Amino acid sequence: MNYINNFTLNKNTVGTSGETITYTVAGDSEAVFSLRVKNSSGNFYNFKTGVFSSTQTTKSRLANQVVSGKYTGVITIPAATSGDTYTFMLFAEPSKNTLLSDSLSLYNKIYYPIEITQEKNVHVRVSLATDQSASRFEGGIYDASASVTYAEVTGSSSTTTNQSVEYDALVSDPSSPALGFKVTAPSSSNRFPIIDASLQPRDEDFYIKVTTTTSVVATNSNSMVVNSVSGLVVGMSLANIDGSGDEEQSGTLGVLTYPTITAINTSTKTITLSATPSWDETAAVEFRAYGSELIGKSSGVSVSFSDWSFTPVDAVQNVSKNASGTIRINGAVSGSTSVTVDVLSGASAGSFLIGGEVSTTSGANRITAIHSSGTPITVAGNQTLSDNTTLAVHGSALYMKVRGSMTVTKLGSADQVIYLDIDRGFVLGTLT
Repeated sequence: MNYINNFTLNKNTVGTSGETITYTVAGDSEAVFSLRVKNSSGNFYNFKTGVFSSTQTTKSRLANQVVSGKYTGVITIPAATSGDTYTFMLFAEPSKNTLLSDSLSLYNKIYYPIEITQEKNVHVRVSLATDQSASRFEGGIYDASASVTYAEVTGSSSTTTNQSVEYDALVSDPSSPALGFKVTAPSSSNRFPIIDASLQPRDEDFYIKVTTTTSVVATNSNSMVVNSVSGLVVGMSLANIDGSGDEEQSGTLGVLTYPTITAINTSTKTITLSATPSWDETAAVEFRAYGSELIGKSSGVSVSFSDWSFTPVDAVQNVSKNASGTIRINGAVSGSTSVTVDVLSGASAGSFLIGGEVSTTSGANRITAIHSSGTPITVAGNQTLSDNTTLAVHGSALYMKVRGSMTVTKLGSADQVIYLDIDRGFVLGTLT
């Protein structure tokens, strides 16, 4: 009796672009084997044409090959962006006086399979997100159907890469009145409106979402039983419990403190929390992994962020020097704190009117209120202004530019959207 002692492939994973796989069969010089290779759809490799086909022929089997000590061959794996699995099926030929040795297969002496995986293409996207009113933001907020709202890195899942992508978005306030966003006004040391350094994007502002569902109702409990703990890791934040009025969040929007995961029992699917919220059974729950370290632990994506900034800009010239809000006077003002306007583009209570006719004595130009229709504007002190005068508004801007770079060094096994939480830096203009 002749024996086949070993059967190996030179790799166990294949990239989405396709590769060649080298197989090696080792055994006695007179040992005889046959080989078949199929994909997950049940299509077999044709050893003559080199392609996988649903039609089986005599060429779908490499038949009765003599080992002669060691036999080496090559199989061509095609490109497949959605991934695949391939089974290499080795058969010893008993009719040719050949079996598999105990060292290769202890029980089945005729058949020995090896399965390899072809990784799929995955996409890692970066975009903006807000928990504030969606009607106050236009441009840049993530929309899966609009590629202009995100930048992405694409590649084979779980493979090491080194891809960087630039993100650039213009965000504005489309609501009426168009109050825009509060900014730091120009000063003697700063010629243009800015967003304070303390409000600029930082690593811990980036996050991914993981959703699951509660399976046991609870009131004021730090123990949450869920349907799945996949993707959940210690340190993640509990951002939302559907229908709950007690989520145990504290602080203000943009600087909220969330309950966090302190422990996970994977066998019972029980999450221990740092606070004691309440929820109903089968409530949808959203957790967030903030910062590149937790993003990596949760998703397997190795990522870094650099040179991210929020900058007030002029939408036409795309520069910061003309980024202040503006109003236009509608009817002359004579010694009054009420200013009627017919154009309002980036203004907020607390901001200041700037212009040659504007009185700034004792902060008389500070906006104290804006009518819900956008006019009139109330200021702190009496003003005398000419009709149709256009004034700058310092402390407000209608347009904000968001820029930055994301570098991915390892892609995870599934598509991911990485959100930049802009609520800390985008402070909405207010009527009062």
